Amino acid sequence: MEPKIKEHSTDVRSQVIQHYLNGDSYPDIVDKVLIPRPTIQSIVQKYKKSKCVLNLWAWSQTENDSCRRSNHPTENKGRPSKICNGGQN
Repeated sequence: MEPKIKEHSTDVRSQVIQHYLNGDSYPDIVDKVLIPRPTIQSIVQKYKKSKCVLNLWAWSQTENDSCRRSNHPTENKGRPSKICNGGQN
């Protein structure tokens, strides 16, 4: 039996990153998306490391080159954004 892994959807993760890139503080993001602060910090930390929004298994070992440019809400602000394709080309 595989271990249980609880992950938030890509939409929720994208929303958290969008608020973060808009300059909202962690407490403000917590109030807006109703997710605990440590989870918000984890999502932002993973985004900073991989520049990807997608849920990644073993994210710390994932390389940046597995990401591709995509239509994403953060592109509306003129910032580069990427959503990982999960290592598939």
